[in-house]
Amino acid sequence: MLAIWILKMHKIAFMPIALLWAMGSMPAVGKTDAATAAPVTLQDLVGTRTLDSVTISPDSRLAAFRVITPSLKNNSVTVQWFWVELRGSHMAAVPLGRPSLPLRQPMFDTILDGQAQWAPDGKSLYVQTLRGNSVTINRIAPKGGDEVALSDSADIETFRILPGERQAEIGVRASRIAIDQAAAQERRDGLHIDRSVSLEGSRLTGNFLIGHRWSTMRYVGQGNSAREAFSGELRQKLVPLRGIFKRAPMTASPTGTQFNPVLSGAGKGDADRTISIASGKLTARLVQTAPPGKFLLEPTYQVVAQLPDGSERACSETFCFTHSAALRSVSWNPRERELVIAHEADYSTWTALYGWKPESGTTRVIRAADGSLDGGSTYSNRPCSAQGAYLLCIHAGPTSPPRLVRIDTTTGETVTLFDPNPVLRRRQFNPARFVTWRSAGGDNFTGFLVTPRHQNGPVPLVITSYRCRGLLRGGFTSLAPEQMLAQRGMAALCVNHNNSVGMTATPDGKLQTLAPHLAAIAGYKAIIDQLAAEKLIDPTRVGLAGHSFTSMVGAYALSHTDLFKTVVIGTGITIDPATMMFIDPARHGWNTGLLDVLNVPHPLDDKDGRWKAISPALNAEKIKGSLLIQTPENEYLSALQLFSAIQHAGGASDLYIYPNEGHLITREPVHQLSRMRRSIDWFDFWLLDHTSDNAANAADIAHWKKLKRELPAPKPHGT
Repeated sequence: MLAIWILKMHKIAFMPIALLWAMGSMPAVGKTDAATAAPVTLQDLVGTRTLDSVTISPDSRLAAFRVITPSLKNNSVTVQWFWVELRGSHMAAVPLGRPSLPLRQPMFDTILDGQAQWAPDGKSLYVQTLRGNSVTINRIAPKGGDEVALSDSADIETFRILPGERQAEIGVRASRIAIDQAAAQERRDGLHIDRSVSLEGSRLTGNFLIGHRWSTMRYVGQGNSAREAFSGELRQKLVPLRGIFKRAPMTASPTGTQFNPVLSGAGKGDADRTISIASGKLTARLVQTAPPGKFLLEPTYQVVAQLPDGSERACSETFCFTHSAALRSVSWNPRERELVIAHEADYSTWTALYGWKPESGTTRVIRAADGSLDGGSTYSNRPCSAQGAYLLCIHAGPTSPPRLVRIDTTTGETVTLFDPNPVLRRRQFNPARFVTWRSAGGDNFTGFLVTPRHQNGPVPLVITSYRCRGLLRGGFTSLAPEQMLAQRGMAALCVNHNNSVGMTATPDGKLQTLAPHLAAIAGYKAIIDQLAAEKLIDPTRVGLAGHSFTSMVGAYALSHTDLFKTVVIGTGITIDPATMMFIDPARHGWNTGLLDVLNVPHPLDDKDGRWKAISPALNAEKIKGSLLIQTPENEYLSALQLFSAIQHAGGASDLYIYPNEGHLITREPVHQLSRMRRSIDWFDFWLLDHTSDNAANAADIAHWKKLKRELPAPKPHGT
């Protein structure tokens, strides 16, 4: 899972940043009328409600969606379905059924999209539901209507209600009893270590919570995907529906799919990349113009339309001829006879809507970017939904919490249909500015800069990473919130990593060693130099908050450059040899594919000292700055070599491990709060020489003072 950056990082000429500010072409976003509002707090950010899984009713009258609610009070995360009228009446969103628990992706702990199917009459929904120890399909409706419609001795992974609503096709694996019996047998016989067993830090058995049931997750296949041990392959079966809801009459479209189809560059397979327009006389598709690269460099696509006379026309504009992650969605506006393209340049998370009329070839800007527009699912790349000339999207910006909006793609008008965060929206945010720049190597980067409200002269800078989608809460995993840093007197820059940099294979079919990491560091250096030249930041007081891929970038930069005075990382790293030696010892283990990406031999075959050249731990004696590691339990072992090496060299390193957490540390809100607060205090201590008056961190501050007193004289870096 430490290689999540390889698998999950989703998916214009650039001027110097000083010129952008002078021209005012990239205005700051934030609350300009909230001078008397209370400043945003850590608790506000942890408790931010998000939305996902938008689905439109068969009669196109309603949009249903889920609200995901973290609760610090209960230390829990719940999901609740709602629906709201599409046509802009002022009727409040209506809750459906009762709250339940989210299903999560094993090892990573991302919340999976909700599965839902409308009843034919549009008055209720069938949804996948996790309560207690089992996953069922419930039929939910307003006023608390919530009953089990489908259940099985196994958890139900997929479902499809068949016409007539009398039976359904469900996808299941082994029963929960069979899984428990197999697990008990393994405990008696002993656990065989092979490539399926995670050895990064989580318990070997009982390491994943499904509802209130502890299960064991194991890797499957050749990648790093995982599922419940002993669950077997997915199989389909027909089962009858049950329940007391009045049966609805059969309609022509029982699955509620009368809304417009949507193309997405992030789809899987050719079937996801062709749509027939409503009249059936015009077809749009994404044509692959370059295949994916060996090292998961994303393919490129071009939007092409087949016209009613059978001829084809391709759109050659940048927004419809680009890599797959940039093409967030392609839909049809029948009113304008126009394809609507949601586009994000250079992994910017900054979504603009463009129109292209295939029959005339004309293009226009429908809606300029002011945040992210998507289906609300950060990790699945779910696009907006379309209905007629409308897009139904989750909108969120660097200082704008998530909300459900309806966008008229004829006029660009945006209407809020539901806001789950009204109190947070009224908080005072420091303005955030969208910035673009280019590294010395010519690579494009984007990000959002937040500065102190009252700044006099250069201030310390903290770079957060590696994706800045929606409301800024500290980078990809809410590690060091930008607003809190600005409140403490530091500038904060969230940087979107450009997935394409450093990922091109050399003629011999390999990557330059650490090419993506070095490209990211070059991007950081370029913006640090630029901001320092603008007298906005002090280049001798710069920190980095990194997670996953940028944990490795931060560790390497700390041990091989003088760029950062301090670094906070949220995971272990895979560029120290212990990762290959101990946590992935089996032949052909899931992690060994990283050797090709890193372009290094296995540590036992390293006759030329390649690992010594790149490993942060093997260069710990050169580290001048301080390092805080705040890692989930299921991968802490890959952080130990670096932590131990810095300790042994007399440097300043500190390590905290969050129990029962996966890669993204999203299960327990109290863990997120603790992690955020400690990161902010750490940067405050090492960059500003401040100590917080928060009694909860008194022990931390005392320990850090001791670390600082004991620091040895630093040795020069080799680079």
